[in-house]
Amino acid sequence: MPSRVQRIIVRRDDNLGDIVISLPILKALRANYPRAEITLMIKEYQRVLCEIYADSFVDPVPLDRFEKIAKKYDLAFNIDYFGPGNRQKQLLRPGKVNHINAVPGPRGRPIVRHLLDGLPAFGIAVPRIIDPHFAVSTNVKANVNRWLREVGIGKKNGMWIGIHVGSRISGKCWSIKKFTRLSSWLHRSFDARLFFFGTKNEELAIRSVESKLPDNITQSVIDQPLDFVAGALSRMDFIIGNDSGIGHLASAVKTPTVSIFGPSSPTYWRPSGKKSIIVYRKTRDNKHKHGPLLSVEDVKQGVLLCIQQHIIRDKFPALDHLRVHKKLHIERTAKGIIIRSGKRGPACLVSDGWRRVKQIIAFIQKSNSFRETLREFPDAEALLNLFILHGIIRQVG
Repeated sequence: MPSRVQRIIVRRDDNLGDIVISLPILKALRANYPRAEITLMIKEYQRVLCEIYADSFVDPVPLDRFEKIAKKYDLAFNIDYFGPGNRQKQLLRPGKVNHINAVPGPRGRPIVRHLLDGLPAFGIAVPRIIDPHFAVSTNVKANVNRWLREVGIGKKNGMWIGIHVGSRISGKCWSIKKFTRLSSWLHRSFDARLFFFGTKNEELAIRSVESKLPDNITQSVIDQPLDFVAGALSRMDFIIGNDSGIGHLASAVKTPTVSIFGPSSPTYWRPSGKKSIIVYRKTRDNKHKHGPLLSVEDVKQGVLLCIQQHIIRDKFPALDHLRVHKKLHIERTAKGIIIRSGKRGPACLVSDGWRRVKQIIAFIQKSNSFRETLREFPDAEALLNLFILHGIIRQVG
């Protein structure tokens, strides 16, 4: 059938994060119908992300109107998360709307995996690499470099950290006060330059945070085309933000992300890829705690874990300096050693021997160095990362 299909239309009427999540679906359609003319029905500002998968674009229409338009094409697809009928038994229908929906499956997988599971029912092969990806063009990279020069940002010293203070759903947003405190800590601890990303509607919140910080450490990227935003995101060492489309776009350009989650499930809605750090907590009834209720210390731990896993330490010497918490509580138990950073710090259970743990902590107190500690204890990296995550040892600038 692919050889007989000449015209395809695909509707995806949703927001930025949803378009990024749909990129592997569009890639699969383009690969399975290489000779067909594909029209994408998506919002105008999103089109720069999908140009390699489409021959033309049209503005979205309501689903009932789309059903009439579908008759003019050989195949018509509507991408959504939860659609009609059992998707696993759905057959490909020429001239009708074919719904690509999230197929129920094993728990613990991201939503993009559930969407891709709906393709085989239509005879569409699933791509080998399922994570959304957006390739920043050479022209966009040049535009970003030109912009950096124009705003007076020269050679990169220290880290460049992206921050997104907004989200389409206000209930997902961390407070401006907390973002301000976190931003100040990022600058002090890592000599970081901070880039604030957002829409025109988020500019007031961004300016509020910037006004509390030194003038020479911040730069905003507001209301810019998405390909330019993607190019700027690709230059960041990592980005911090609420559960939003910016996090998904950052992940699509392979930039590490620290996402503040809740009440949405991070299992389904987290940015894809191996460089995605999620900060969330569950309540006693096993529901996700609202992201706005998470503390600054909660998010700091996510940042430190991101740095440990995804930042090249030799590139930023400031990351090497460690300091042991002043009031450690160490307790032997039948299950292992429990260590706390103060009376109220999170409990850290380790299986390493009592003597070894004491030796490592004593060495850090003496050297204050991550690298020197690893030279002395080559197999201690996982333990050091665990200590940093729980505040037992801290990175200092």
